[in-house]
Amino acid sequence: MARAGTKLKHQVEFLSRKYHCVVTNPPYMGSKGMNDQLRRFIEEHYNRSKADLMTCFMQRCVDLIYDNCLFGIINLPSWLFLGSFEELRKSLLSHYYIDSLLHMGRGIFGIDFGSVAFVISKAKSNSKGSYFRLHQRNFQHIYFQHIEQLFLRAKNHPDFRYDFKEYRDEEGVSEIPLESSKNGLQLYYPADQMVFNKIPGSPIGYWASSNIIKAYDNVDLIENLADVRQGLATCNNSLFTGLAWSKVIQNWF
Repeated sequence: MARAGTKLKHQVEFLSRKYHCVVTNPPYMGSKGMNDQLRRFIEEHYNRSKADLMTCFMQRCVDLIYDNCLFGIINLPSWLFLGSFEELRKSLLSHYYIDSLLHMGRGIFGIDFGSVAFVISKAKSNSKGSYFRLHQRNFQHIYFQHIEQLFLRAKNHPDFRYDFKEYRDEEGVSEIPLESSKNGLQLYYPADQMVFNKIPGSPIGYWASSNIIKAYDNVDLIENLADVRQGLATCNNSLFTGLAWSKVIQNWF
């Protein structure tokens, strides 16, 4: 018990100090997996980020560092887009600065669910952040050494493009080519994070073009013009498509 108490004391000391830089791979746990005691604590102290422990750690890192200092995290990319993290995104975009972000597919931790690594400054900035999209499909598996090669190619050559359709991990791709592909996708995106707030839900849409952003500025959203309803659905495919057509065919013969 004494040894456990000493470890807990050291952990509390780590989490109560102020740092110039914090780097962490936080635990992942959605709110559905939390017990009642943890859920109540999270809702009281980390309301903006309560959907997952990993995002609670993002909010905690802000408290751990001095002003104008940095924290770097690798976690799941769900917080970039899902509505349950909207308040967290709005707070980060309004008060802090995303210096750089690597949006990666599966492969960093082997059989994982995708990951995103990023550095955030506890300060505001008018500079554009550096964003790298190192995969094409959400669950595309790419070996970690090839993710590294893609990042270095794009970092050293911002115009580098890669055709992810050529990637075959199961066939043992040896390396990423040095030459940019004419049919490839852009990997590096310099982006002004303040434009993300112009998109409904404030997703971290770093690849959104200036024309897309202008569309949100100049055109009304459909939801502001009319109530959206589901249409063109049978609600019973077997009755109205499969069975109905089979009866028609039977009548023909």
